[in-house]
Amino acid sequence: MDGRATVSNPDILLYIMKELDPEKGEILENELRAFNFKLALNQLRKQDNPYIGSLICKIIQRHLALKMHFIGNISFDERVHNAVCKKIPFLHLYPYTQTTLDLRNCHKNLMSINEAETILQNAAD
Repeated sequence: MDGRATVSNPDILLYIMKELDPEKGEILENELRAFNFKLALNQLRKQDNPYIGSLICKIIQRHLALKMHFIGNISFDERVHNAVCKKIPFLHLYPYTQTTLDLRNCHKNLMSINEAETILQNAAD
């Protein structure tokens, strides 16, 4: 195999690893399959497609065979810079903004996904 070759698809990488070392290839496959990635799309602007995060997750799942969960969009807000400069959490300074609501929704979605994964894992054990 050419030392300069690159592999961008985990399924091909797993195939190669299993060919070279079946035991380590199996361990790698189990570890990769156990990952559950989460995506939050930050600084979404009004003109942006609100479905871009879901589309990115679908593309990653289809082409990289990795589990991806979209947890939500976080709206762009110029006041984030102000909060950083003041060294005060944005959520405390601006609790009633769209961005704060988005962050809370992302948190809620993340907790729901984690709860569902825990239930599935307990059922499998």
